[in-house]
Amino acid sequence: MFVIQGALANTNGSASSRELLEHLKENTFDIDFYQLTPKPGNITAAAFDWQAIVGTTSAIIGIGQALWLAYKKFISPLREKNKSAFLYIQIKTESQKYVNFTINDENYKDGAQFVQEFTKEIQTISMISDSQEVLGDINEIIKSDIWKKI
Repeated sequence: MFVIQGALANTNGSASSRELLEHLKENTFDIDFYQLTPKPGNITAAAFDWQAIVGTTSAIIGIGQALWLAYKKFISPLREKNKSAFLYIQIKTESQKYVNFTINDENYKDGAQFVQEFTKEIQTISMISDSQEVLGDINEIIKSDIWKKI
């Protein structure tokens, strides 16, 4: 098991995290998605709009493909007007170490390249993904008041 965190970046409200999560949920399996939902009146500083708990390594290619399709659907159309829009993904590998993906046309020429690089990184991460620290992170998300399961 491991956790993927993500955010729509520089979209100026033109793309919806909820719609992105619905898209990811419809196009993946064995993954639980959580959306940031701060309580009204509370200020919450968070760098990510959503988190996903990936249950098996067999879901790796599926989530990679779904992320690329989400980029093409929600971000790519915005880039005609706003070249700085992108989909940001982060995966915790171990204590204070992360693998980051900035999904845009400049970093990946096509979906196959992204899925290949994403899959390679996840396979490396999966070797350490059952650590107590990762399991603690997962429990924290599940029990949190600000992360709502989609």
